[in-house]
Amino acid sequence: MENAQQNIGAAIRKIRREQRETQKRIGVAANTTAATMSRVELGEQWPSAEMLFAIGKALRYSKPSSWLRAMARELDQQGM
Repeated sequence: MENAQQNIGAAIRKIRREQRETQKRIGVAANTTAATMSRVELGEQWPSAEMLFAIGKALRYSKPSSWLRAMARELDQQGM
């Protein structure tokens, strides 16, 4: 990965795929679109803090701290 934006997007994508969720379903649950989810996952768009927490909630992380830990684990595995 070339930069933090791409690493964060890849981490979101990996967690979403592990849960067998679609970009469309997560986007709707996070009050955004599948196209926006795609841009975030590809590292073409930064998610706002609000969007990041909404994505975590859509992925069934009940606490922001749990979602942030999951993201941190993925970023660690990417060597970031």
